[in-house]
Amino acid sequence: MERQNAKVSNIDYKDIEMPEVLYKYRDWNNIYHKTIITERKVYYAKPSDFEDEFDCKIPVRYDLLNDFQIYSFYLQDSIDKHPDRSFGEHGQYALGYSENSPVKDENERNRHAHMSQHYFNERLGVLSLTKRKDNVEMWRKYAANHKGFAIGFNPRILFNHLRAGGGEVIYYSNLPLIYPYPIHDYDTQIGMQVYSKLKRWEWEDEYRSHTFSFKPLLDKGRIFVIQPEAYLEIIFGAKMSEEEIADLINNIPLEIKEIKLQKAVLMDDGRIQVYNF
Repeated sequence: MERQNAKVSNIDYKDIEMPEVLYKYRDWNNIYHKTIITERKVYYAKPSDFEDEFDCKIPVRYDLLNDFQIYSFYLQDSIDKHPDRSFGEHGQYALGYSENSPVKDENERNRHAHMSQHYFNERLGVLSLTKRKDNVEMWRKYAANHKGFAIGFNPRILFNHLRAGGGEVIYYSNLPLIYPYPIHDYDTQIGMQVYSKLKRWEWEDEYRSHTFSFKPLLDKGRIFVIQPEAYLEIIFGAKMSEEEIADLINNIPLEIKEIKLQKAVLMDDGRIQVYNF
């Protein structure tokens, strides 16, 4: 079965086109959401935190492997683990294991899939952002039905400071097939898991940053402090009260006091317009 000790690197954000600003929608009345301003903290969520049952949980398709691909898997496994073996010894190892491989047993595949999902859930962290500050559905769903706020970041400063991968989510009618190593290496598998979603979520216009650890990430390992220079904008929700706006402004740390302040307005036709505050 798939080995879990290979090196996994992050997607290089420098090679990816990104908007000048990426946004995070928050609720000022949620004590954890406030810290994105008051303590400049963001949280990299577990896949199990996501509403979408397939988000970062696309099954690795062992069931689609043919005999040659299974043989190739064990051949590469032998080469990686035992570089001192001869080519013939590698072949014998691969032949013996491929003929009795657990990937041919449905129950064993299901057991392994469950174990793998738990493994990645404990080690993968994802920060979700969006390219739009005028997304009505985002304001409704993620910013307390327009009563919250949105914060805009410079994505290149943000991702560079976090030393994390980052890029655009791709939306599919049918999620891509992910094959086990070595057909898809671990970098490819992680990238496909994190940046692939079904088209029903396309309205989110999502960009992401992700981090991966070989040890389980505790909550404190999922929290990152953001560099002040990454902060560009704060947008107050259309239904955010004057008292809450004043409270938010009073809690902006000194190091980001010069951040641009804006106000969202919900128009008669249902659209959002954003104006300088």
